[in-house]
Amino acid sequence: MGEVPKRLVNVRQIANGAMAAGLVLGLAMLALAGWQAYAIWRQGDLVIAGHVPALIGLAGVLIIIASVVGRALAGVLIKIEGNLFHSHDVLLDLQDLMRAEQLKLTEIAENVQLSDATKSIARREKERKALHEAIQDEIIRGNWDAAYYLVDELDKRFGYHGEATRLREEIDAWRGRAKEQRLAQALKQVEAALGKYDWQRARLIAAQIVQVFPDDERATGLDGRIRDAFERRKRDLLTQWQDSVRNHDMEKSLALLKELDHYLTPQEATQLREPVRALFRERLQSLGAQFAEAYRQHQWDRAEVAAERIQAEFPTSKMAAEVRTLIREARERAQAQPAG
Repeated sequence: MGEVPKRLVNVRQIANGAMAAGLVLGLAMLALAGWQAYAIWRQGDLVIAGHVPALIGLAGVLIIIASVVGRALAGVLIKIEGNLFHSHDVLLDLQDLMRAEQLKLTEIAENVQLSDATKSIARREKERKALHEAIQDEIIRGNWDAAYYLVDELDKRFGYHGEATRLREEIDAWRGRAKEQRLAQALKQVEAALGKYDWQRARLIAAQIVQVFPDDERATGLDGRIRDAFERRKRDLLTQWQDSVRNHDMEKSLALLKELDHYLTPQEATQLREPVRALFRERLQSLGAQFAEAYRQHQWDRAEVAAERIQAEFPTSKMAAEVRTLIREARERAQAQPAG
């Protein structure tokens, strides 16, 4: 609800005074009616003349009601007038706001009426800056094709040939540094695989490097690098194996022979067949001698260990079947003997 304007304060005071006067008059008439009714009652004529004080009392009540209702109506009218006055002020404010907006719209309309050439010049620097920022973003992400494309757009659409040339040189520099870092990291992975003699992984990484860097000599030379390392490792294993055979180091000879199996070609394996057979015969004879010595001395634990090695390393040999039978018989005799 709106506030009561100052100009209506006097009206409200008059309404309050009128209500107060009406209340006083009404109460006075009620008092007068009561006094007359009492006087008539004393005279014993209340039934006959009682209508006079009743009418006076009724008039007093009506005056009081009229005073209260009049004051309420006056208050409502004052509030309504105050709201109307407030709405009038709001409408004036809205009118001022519309005038201000109209000025802005007029200014916008004037700007819209600029020629296409003028608008193109106004947008030119903003578009160039946005395109330059996009080029820098693509460089940071390593999207070289996208960066070159945007530079071409800068050159063709806006004619910044000098800036386009500078940006191409910058992209080339970033691309070269990124390429060098990626290649160096990939070469380290190849070296790590070679250090572990993981030839399959080394060849896989080398193939990926050649696919990404087909024009780099360090990439195209990886196959030869891996092949040379493979051959060096094979020669080293062969030398160690031959030394262990000469030194009759059976354990080391067999371990080296298992690893050599991954390096030898079928032709090379054929050439080593006789030395390998001799090695296995010597190994089998050595284990057989260990078993026989332990069996003869009734050292069943040692005999059983030697027998298990013969069966594991030479499962199809005649000696494996023999030691299996001898160990079973020895266990049966040991179980048949009475304790203690």
